[in-house]
Amino acid sequence: MSQKRNFYIAAMMFSLSVAAFAPLAHSADQKIGDRKIVTISIAINAIRAEVQQSWRKSKSWPRTDISFAKERKWLIRNEEIVRGLTRRLDRNPAIDAYIKWQLLGFNAELKNVDPETLRRIVATTPQLLPQPKPQIKKKPKGPAVSMNFGTRINYVRDLDPVVGNGAALYRPRVGSVSSGSSQTVSREDYNRQLIQAVKVANEKLVEARKTVAAINKAIQTYRQDLIKYLPAEGGIRLGMMLKDVRDHAAAGDPNTRIVMQRAIDASKTLGKDKSINPRQRATLAHWTRQLPNIRTSVVQSLEVDKNYKVLPVYHVIRVRKSESEKLLTNLQKGA
Repeated sequence: MSQKRNFYIAAMMFSLSVAAFAPLAHSADQKIGDRKIVTISIAINAIRAEVQQSWRKSKSWPRTDISFAKERKWLIRNEEIVRGLTRRLDRNPAIDAYIKWQLLGFNAELKNVDPETLRRIVATTPQLLPQPKPQIKKKPKGPAVSMNFGTRINYVRDLDPVVGNGAALYRPRVGSVSSGSSQTVSREDYNRQLIQAVKVANEKLVEARKTVAAINKAIQTYRQDLIKYLPAEGGIRLGMMLKDVRDHAAAGDPNTRIVMQRAIDASKTLGKDKSINPRQRATLAHWTRQLPNIRTSVVQSLEVDKNYKVLPVYHVIRVRKSESEKLLTNLQKGA
């Protein structure tokens, strides 16, 4: 009898232990309706994989809308999404932005997030890639062409990180233009090669500018949609819009005027928000006044003058003072 009793006790304890560990063992298979609950790391790896595959295949982003979560029928806890938006999810800023953009599609809710966390989300927004700058280097065997993308972000090729200065989704192979001789070329030959080198540099500049635009598209799209998800209270959304204008101008991005106009239009409503206290309003006004001070010279092309000196033709990207004053006026109306 005691053996039988012990058997039942052992069986019961085994059943209880199995029941206790069952939620852990099958947590990855939990569902709400027809949607599967996954961890954010699973989603990040899956999104990154589709980006790398798409870029290697067609040098383009795999999606034009926030559809990853809906297509996969996945769910992620909102706390995980918020925590993910506060940190860098990939070494490449464009992939980082694309992943965060798709994470917003997991029904991200930011309205009840505390101000400090919201500030971290805004602060960790991936930076735009600066506009390319062609350079002509003088060498004894002939002039050489190179392309500089700034020094803030690492080079990456096919979206795989590569340690080095500059920033691009590929390592530009502009190369040099020379006679191929192993000896120093004559002045006449050098001048002829210099003209050809400038021609090559201008052609590569057009290509590089298109590549930068393709890279920045993911970063710009994430920024635009993040603004929609951020709460208007306390000037958080308007603050992100001002940061977006500043970053576009600093990167010499040709969309700076469009982004600024977007902020001006939004400020007509956001500027009247009574939840913005005097200190926050003063901060927003200070940021707005600083915008015209950001001027970035972008190289449009290179030219060779009559003395065979290479001269860059610049175009200045900036926010006009009249534009910042419009935004300031909208801010003051809400005071």
